[in-house]
Amino acid sequence: MENVGQGYRTNSKLLRGLMYGALAGGMIAMFDRNTRLSFMDGSGRTFRGMKSFLTNPLEGITKMGEYSSRLRSQIEEISEDINFISEKVDELKEVPIQVAEVVMETKDVFTHDGSVPSAQYGNKALHSTH
Repeated sequence: MENVGQGYRTNSKLLRGLMYGALAGGMIAMFDRNTRLSFMDGSGRTFRGMKSFLTNPLEGITKMGEYSSRLRSQIEEISEDINFISEKVDELKEVPIQVAEVVMETKDVFTHDGSVPSAQYGNKALHSTH
């Protein structure tokens, strides 16, 4: 049981040290003018948004619902696009098999009796003797 209490004190010192380091880093970062302006702009927008939500929560909830609806429809569109692409990939996988079958059938036709059947292709020039 004593070790548990000591571990907590050690963790407490660690967390305190991390907090002090974060505060010091934040203060040092504020020396840069662009960082200060960006921080002030972001903070102002955040506080305005919070104030707007607190004064009119129904509007905020409505906006969140609209955003959720748009996000849902975009996800559905992406899902449909993925399904379409998946189907096309499956079709492309079958093409080499079909091509191989056509090649084998063509080979069989040419090697069946050693000549091209003229009646089937309507080409008598292949069988004519010179």
